[in-house]
Parts: sequence; C-alpha cells; structure tokens
Amino acid sequence: MDLTKIPVAGKLIDRILSWRIFQFLVILPNQLLFWLVLITGIVGGTVLPQSVKTKAVNFGNAAKASTHAVNGFFGAGGGGTTGAKAVAVAAAHPSWAFNTTLVDTWSRLNFSTVITWWLWWSLVWLLMAGVGRGWCMVCPFGGFAEWVQRGALWKRKRRSIGLNLRWPRSLIRWGILPSVAAFIILTFIEEYYNISASADPFTTGLLVIAIIALALIMHLVFERRTFCAYLCPLTAVFAPLGTVGMSARFHARDFDRCNTCPTKECLRGGVDGYECPWYDWPGNTSSTTMCGLCSECYKACPYDNVGLYVQPPLSAVIAPGKRRIDIALALIFGFGVITFMTVNATLWYTSLDQWLDSHTPFFTRYPNPVDYFGIVFATALVVGIGIVGVRLVAGSTLLPAAAATERTIIKITGVIKRWIKDWLVPLSYAAIPLVTADLIANRTPTFLFYVPRIIQVISDPFGRNWNIFGTAHLRVVRSHLVSFSPIGLSGSALLIQLVIMGIGTLVSLWSMHRIYNNELLMLSSRPLAGRVASLVFILVIGAVTSWFYFQIGGLAT
Repeated sequence: MDLTKIPVAGKLIDRILSWRIFQFLVILPNQLLFWLVLITGIVGGTVLPQSVKTKAVNFGNAAKASTHAVNGFFGAGGGGTTGAKAVAVAAAHPSWAFNTTLVDTWSRLNFSTVITWWLWWSLVWLLMAGVGRGWCMVCPFGGFAEWVQRGALWKRKRRSIGLNLRWPRSLIRWGILPSVAAFIILTFIEEYYNISASADPFTTGLLVIAIIALALIMHLVFERRTFCAYLCPLTAVFAPLGTVGMSARFHARDFDRCNTCPTKECLRGGVDGYECPWYDWPGNTSSTTMCGLCSECYKACPYDNVGLYVQPPLSAVIAPGKRRIDIALALIFGFGVITFMTVNATLWYTSLDQWLDSHTPFFTRYPNPVDYFGIVFATALVVGIGIVGVRLVAGSTLLPAAAATERTIIKITGVIKRWIKDWLVPLSYAAIPLVTADLIANRTPTFLFYVPRIIQVISDPFGRNWNIFGTAHLRVVRSHLVSFSPIGLSGSALLIQLVIMGIGTLVSLWSMHRIYNNELLMLSSRPLAGRVASLVFILVIGAVTSWFYFQIGGLAT
C-alpha cells in the first residue's frame, strides 16, 4: 500500500515528504537527545566513587570470590548484567551477603546510561521489528555526519564536502558483512570494558564520541552514506531482522517507467532532492532491506513515480524478491551474538570464563575473548550444521550421473555454492522471526525493571542528587534491586520472554512452511522428510533458546 495515495491522509503525507526540511526535523529531536547523552556522560563522570567501585558485592566467604570475580563477573560498578547475576547468585547461595553499594548504584543514575542502555537499546529493536529501518530515518550519528558532509542542514546543495570516494568495489561484493564484523567487535568491546553493565556515564559518553567520530570520518572520506550502508554495526541487525514487520520503503509506483527513465534522478540527484544516500534504486523490487527512509528519491523524482509503501508483515521474509547471502550470514552471526548475551547471564558461564582466564593469562578482563568469539562462531556453526542436516534429510533431485560428475574439486565447489544459495539462505530467512523474538526477549527484563529510572534522571541528569522537576525521589523509581528476584518482577519477565519466544517460534514455523513449499519442495527427493526436518530445525532453536531464559530465571541480561 502506498501511504501517499490513501484517502485524506495521503495528501498530508505527500506534502510532508515533499518538504525539504522534513528529514532535518525528524532527526533534530534525536540529535538533541544524544548530544545531551554525550554531555551528561562526559560531564557527569562516574556514578560511584572510585573507592567503592570494586566492592559491588561483598561475599561472606572471601575464598569463594576473587577480585577478578567481583570486577569481572559482577562488573565494576553495577549494571543490567551485574544486577541479574548478583540476584541469581543470591538465590543460589543465601549465605552470601550483599553490600548496599549494589543497591545504591540504582538510586543514583545518570541520564546517559539510562537513555542509552536501558531505553534506546531496548526500544530500537521494537522499532526495527515494526518498520525496518525506522531508526535510520532519525539516526543522530548518520544525520549529523550527513549535515557536515553536505554543508547544509536541509537545503539542497550541489557539491558535498570531503573526498567523495566510492566504497571499494571489492568490498561492495561483500555486502553488509563488514557491518556484521563491526557489530561483533563493538559488542565485544562493550562487554570487555563493561560499558553498559558498569552504569558508567563517562565510558558511555566516550563510546558515543567514538561512533560519531567514525561516522563523520567515513562521511568525509566516502560519498553519500557509505558508513551507514556498509559499516554501521546496526546495519548488521536492521537489514535481516527489519524484514519481519511492515517494511516501509520508498519504491516506484510504475517499475516500467523507472526502467525507461533517462535521468535516474533518484540515484543521481535532482533539483529538489539529493541522490539516494543508500544506493538503493526505487526501481529495484528485489529488496526492502537497504532503504533508509530519507525521502530524497521521493523529492528528486521528476515524474512523481515514487511512493512510500508498506506491506503485510513477513512479506520480505517469505517472498523478498531476491534473497541475499550476506543477509543470511548476518542473521546467523547476529544470532550468535544474541546467544552470547543470553548465555553470558547464566551462572555456569562464569566458571567457563574463569577457567579460560586461568589458561590464558594474557587476558585479564571479562569476558575472555576466547569464550566470546567461541560462543558467537560456535552458534553460527551449529546453525549451519542444522541447515546441512535438513538438506541431507530432504535428499537431492540430482541425477546419479550428475552426482558422480560432481565429485571433482571444481564441481564440489559448485555444489557447495548451490547448497548455500538454494538451502542455507532460504532456511536462514525462515529463522528471522525467531531471532527477532530472541533479541526482544533478551532486552525485556532490563527494560521492565530499569525504565522507571527515566523519571528519576529527568530531574537529575548528571547524577548529582538534583531534583529539578521533583521526580528524582518518587516512590516508583526508588524500588531496590532486591525486588527484582525470582519470586518478584523477574517471574513476570520470564513469562513475557517465553511468550515472545513462543510467538517467534510459531511465526518462524509458518515462514518455514511457506518458504519450503515455494522454494525447496522441488529441490527435494524426499519432500515430506525435508519439510519435517525443516520444522524440527526451527523448533530445536526455539526450545534451546527458551531453555537459556529458564536458566536465567527472568533476570536482566
């Protein structure tokens, strides 16, 4: 459905999208918010005094906890993961007494950490699941860098500032895989330096500065939004998982008109609009994953042939037009990262991490890089093995003579490529709803417990015991960490997580059923066995992931 053509509201939407200042206005509020995050993070400093940062948890038996366990396992100053693990340990070992410092951490928070890690880092995934790249439309990082690159806030200028280099063709072939690598590395940095879990505004501010600086440098070196399209860590998540929802996108009303267009102003820029920052041609029907919803093509098209379309949920999962290998790999490795974030909150993981530390003395922080990257890549490998298993159960439609010929090295390589294209990619797409549900479920307890702190930090943005608007000491924001226990709010959180995982699993089962019938049935010599194996593949992933949440008991991860 083209939103600009719906009765009554369509004309208003058309006028808004045609307005040159529109994109600036939708980015501006987020821009101001994140500059406030930056200022409160850097100026606000560290939440806890240095003297108590390593005393977040006080054990009754010192032999049961080393300094490394306190600083690594429980975090340097308390945080989402810290609170979860601390309460979990308390439930398992009642004899261990907790210092009030851990609770005090949550009554003195900073605007930067609350907004960044407990509000934005939770809600952005819901936005992604609903409208795909909705966040890209209002992103303050790319938005600020683009303003500098263009030398204008909203006016159309002919020349951009910077070198305006093209992204190397050799890297274009890899699609969004560089952003997948960036997502894996950035998540490790956040975990390794305890940025979110430490509730440390200063390191949060430094991280925001680093991201803004990287985006700005990339915009000044390369043309358009090269950073956003190929290197932004969030692209690794938005591109595959954003296909679940309505998948809003600008594309052509009449594709034949686009194909015969002599000017291609949507791609090259026109009088009223810039060239597409994302290199996403509106005449391309094969993908909805790379449209940043900036509306430049809508403004630039001289033939009024571009509309803002939404489609039924799962359309881009079941029938995307063209499936992409880089999207499938992004999903698999992204699932590995999400799995680590869940496993990371279990008690047995700490024993594994400390055992690895004792055998790798050159790593002294938590988590050990070996288990982080090991879990990420092991998860991806297990998913890959599961897909190979489905393929083997489904059988082959190759003739015996053809199969014999394919025993040569060259032919084997061709078979592997065909397996990836014909089986790994579509089966990975079918798991998109389940992985999306996993990511949302992972953030649910953190959001439920800590989001009331927003009311507090509005009045005390720098964590200095201010009370500007009289909301810093309201009862709703003074609930202590101990109330988030296996018999309290966490029980509700676990129930919500399991419901989310159940819905995600059911939706992925439906997607798998449709994809198998449409694309894989004709490739199977044992279609019934293959269909059953594909559904079991989804059920196993959903069951194992849900089991991890049982292990955590509904606590924040």
